[in-house]
Amino acid sequence: MAVALCIVPLHVYAEASSPSPELTAVFSEANQAYFCDKEGSTKVAPLFGQVGLAYQLNFAALPRLPGDQDQTAPMPADVLAMRWVLHWGSVEAGDVDGLGLTAAQQSAIQSIRYDLAEHLAWLAENPKESKYRLDPTTPLASINTPDARDAALRRLFAPVLGGSEAPLRILCVFRDGTAAPPKPPAEPSDGRVIVALRGKIDDLAVVLAPAGSERDVEAFKKASGANLSFTDDDVKGSSVLTAEAVVGVGTQLGPNDAAFLFLHYLASTSETQAPGDDDDSKDIRALSPGLMYRRSFGDEDGQGAYGTFTAVAYQTDDMAKDSTILRARVGLVDLAYLPSGAKAVCGATRTAGPLDFDCRAGLFAEYGRVQDAGSNTDFQSLVDDNYAGIGGELTLRFSLPGVKPLAPLSFSIGYRYMRILSGDLENPGRLSMDLTYAIPDSNFSIGLSQTRGENFETFEEEDLTKVVFAFKY
Repeated sequence: MAVALCIVPLHVYAEASSPSPELTAVFSEANQAYFCDKEGSTKVAPLFGQVGLAYQLNFAALPRLPGDQDQTAPMPADVLAMRWVLHWGSVEAGDVDGLGLTAAQQSAIQSIRYDLAEHLAWLAENPKESKYRLDPTTPLASINTPDARDAALRRLFAPVLGGSEAPLRILCVFRDGTAAPPKPPAEPSDGRVIVALRGKIDDLAVVLAPAGSERDVEAFKKASGANLSFTDDDVKGSSVLTAEAVVGVGTQLGPNDAAFLFLHYLASTSETQAPGDDDDSKDIRALSPGLMYRRSFGDEDGQGAYGTFTAVAYQTDDMAKDSTILRARVGLVDLAYLPSGAKAVCGATRTAGPLDFDCRAGLFAEYGRVQDAGSNTDFQSLVDDNYAGIGGELTLRFSLPGVKPLAPLSFSIGYRYMRILSGDLENPGRLSMDLTYAIPDSNFSIGLSQTRGENFETFEEEDLTKVVFAFKY
């Protein structure tokens, strides 16, 4: 095999040498959230893009390969670069000057080719020393010959370039030292029936984690569950029983779209021993049938903003107050921003020592009409039966996954606010704090919750401390 003059000789090694500093930086723990897909394997295109940056190789400046000069169709820069790395193994010494590459490009291509092959061999021989592992279901054969290096690189680039060989999957290793399982069979994306159980209507926008992407797994952890809670205040001589649940039945319209029919129920029943206190005036029993459309947007594999768009229309009947509200709302749920080469803002867990923390953000605009005020004093005082407002919600969540006895526990604090732009309602706001124990290997949880402010279904003031039992599906 003839080798280009500037190529580092491809020696035959009995074992792989240590990884290069450049690739060690690319295959770093800080990049896991960016490079790991929903099954936990690396995403070859952005990974290779970072390799180019590490070796100061501008893919967009590379010329076409000799055999591609007559092609007029544009070729993606990362595809061209991968093709050059593979082609370099067959370049003859006398042909180097005619390739149109600068000396710096030649040096970078030879280094990437050699170091990548060495790194794959090191991963195969040192699976417990890296944040990445080779998938045992697609093993790597000997890599100590030039032909074996070519085969390994072709398999690494196969998800982008194609080919007859089985792609070489590199698995991301999680905090507990385990690697991701092999990819499960793909589920149909169109016409699939979806049944969801949540606590709040907006959380129907969150798909069940195992069927979703990496960002959906994070969102499902933070989504509300259908819940039942009880508060007994011996000091005030009062007790409150509350329940909230929404059941949605829908269909997957496409890979990113779904529509639901749903029924939401909210109840709060108060009992007090205080003389002259009318318990019924504090009761809430609201039933809300409606329709939701959701669509995920943005590319979590790239960079920029991503999240889920929702459009909801429903009617709320408070049977305790004989009041009725019609409303429509559009919003962005689980809104996140992914900077280049970094973890998402509000879309991925961050670590500070033993503490993990993340956030959940959303924006919405709502229009409503009070059809019947009933005995709801807030609605009876309205001069204008219509209202319109815009608002947002932010929740911070903290946990200690590295401390095993405390790993299932999490603490969250959130605030939801709506600015009324037209209408006579006061601007509603609600503060919530939750200490939750997620029962391992299940969707059940138990916790303590403190909520203060208006509930956003009937706009009635509440101040509740409660024990909560929740389940989501």
